[in-house]
Amino acid sequence: MSLVLVLVVSGALIVSIFVLMRHEDPLARAARNSDTITMNIVFDNDAKTLTVNQTIEYRNRTEAPKSEVKFHIFANAFREGSQHFPVSAYDMPRAFPDGKSFGRIDISRVTVNGASIDIIIGGEDENLLIVPAELQPGDRAVIAIDYVVYIANVAHRLGWTDRVINLGNFYPVPVIKIDGNWMTNVYSYNGDPFFNAMHNFHVTMRKPRNFVMASSGIVLTESTGGQTRTTTVKSYAIRDWAAVLSPHLQVTSRVVNRVAVNYFFIDDENPARSLETSVRAKQTFSRLFVQYPYRQLTVVQTDFLHGGMEFGEIVFI
Repeated sequence: MSLVLVLVVSGALIVSIFVLMRHEDPLARAARNSDTITMNIVFDNDAKTLTVNQTIEYRNRTEAPKSEVKFHIFANAFREGSQHFPVSAYDMPRAFPDGKSFGRIDISRVTVNGASIDIIIGGEDENLLIVPAELQPGDRAVIAIDYVVYIANVAHRLGWTDRVINLGNFYPVPVIKIDGNWMTNVYSYNGDPFFNAMHNFHVTMRKPRNFVMASSGIVLTESTGGQTRTTTVKSYAIRDWAAVLSPHLQVTSRVVNRVAVNYFFIDDENPARSLETSVRAKQTFSRLFVQYPYRQLTVVQTDFLHGGMEFGEIVFI
């Protein structure tokens, strides 16, 4: 083979690889570079609690060794005595329809690669779970956390009212480390006070049989037995997994360009119009910015202090 032909063939191969890389599914690529959080959750409506077994396949993706992994425990912001309460004094009357209420997270067990370790709660406002783990760059560890979340009676990201249960930012999530510094932001009532890395999520939720769940993720299975309904969902490469539970939710849906747009509502007098707004928003942002990469988008009408709150694949309004 001549040198010219070799160069031509090599160049064509490089171009082909480049084209393949450009056309690779960005969601699949992001999912490969994301750790996976698995949660098995039992919701008790009488006690207003979540009992959770959570595992994360954590990888040190930095170029420096780590001696510990820090987790945000945002649910503790709702506890009595919190220094950074999620609700401002101005919003108290609207946030607490039945009077001020408190919640918290109680962690009962932490293991690293199957070995139990001491539970260390730290941070400026008891807002961190600190897990000792020696990790060289590229090392992986399986971290398991057992805990109970006590949900406050508040119309917020995480809270319950007489109509709905909002489940936003309830689970321990790894703190991001940038330039050697942990981004240990405390909760704040002002704006969007924290950010997370992308994770894949595999969530199984057991709840009362009459409760509907609107959530991030694609539903893999749903079954009923006795007085309970169990739903399993999966999400790829999202920053926050969230859900709304309620016996009052209804849903209307439409598939647009292979994306299911779901609108869950309680008392909307014109749900068709709201679904149309959701569809048009997705189309507009896809045209102006980038194509929506996920297989579903859920918008849910819920009791919420503010106008809306976005999470991975789901928006509270």
